[in-house]
Amino acid sequence: MSEIMSLLFDEYTRNLFARKMEETKIAQARYQQLKELAGEEIAIEIWDTAVNEGAIMQEECFQAGLKTGIALALDLLSQ
Repeated sequence: MSEIMSLLFDEYTRNLFARKMEETKIAQARYQQLKELAGEEIAIEIWDTAVNEGAIMQEECFQAGLKTGIALALDLLSQ
């Protein structure tokens, strides 16, 4: 049982840091493009709004994942 959970965790976290670094590079490039197109002040406002929206969505996904993970763990441990 714990072996399955370890395998799932290992699969999920494999190359996690490398993926995040690539996403950061892409985000920085997009922000520069936004500044060039809209100007710095408007770019900051747009970027902040998008980041706040993403944070809200991330929190909802985290909570859903946590609830599912706890339910799975309880089910596995009760067998």
